[in-house]
Amino acid sequence: MAIDGAFNGVTTRLRSWGVKLVPLVLWATTSSCSQLLRTPVTAKAGAWVIHVKGVRDDPDIFGDGMGAIVMAGSDAHFLWVTLTLSNTTAEKRRWTWSKCDLDGPRGTIVPTAVAYRSTMLGREALIEPGAIITRDLVFGYPDGLRPSRLQCGDMSLALNLEL
Repeated sequence: MAIDGAFNGVTTRLRSWGVKLVPLVLWATTSSCSQLLRTPVTAKAGAWVIHVKGVRDDPDIFGDGMGAIVMAGSDAHFLWVTLTLSNTTAEKRRWTWSKCDLDGPRGTIVPTAVAYRSTMLGREALIEPGAIITRDLVFGYPDGLRPSRLQCGDMSLALNLEL
């Protein structure tokens, strides 16, 4: 049995055997990943520092570990933005990944998913004082196009990407 759904160039397929397939799919698709970011970029606003370490355009399919398989739509691909987020204060602070977006051809595009080491995570994180966390933000993006900017809260980062 499959349940299909599509939104913003992304297709989700839920299968009972998906949990077993996900590690194989991630292994097979990450071997062909292309690094697009020419130079890492950093921005600071208030107590937050974001450092974009890389942008890659594969894999175009991933699983959430719970049986859902997420695939880029026929006219889209996934951009995986690898970044670190630092809390420079002496207090715990909450961060919402929905604050981040890429510029798109018809407005902004928010992340389809948030991951760490191929494990899907929630859209919010409680960051300890002085902590630095690493995440992959997965964006469904139109084929043939590249964003020029990542915006996270008050931080805007120019992305110098390979075409």
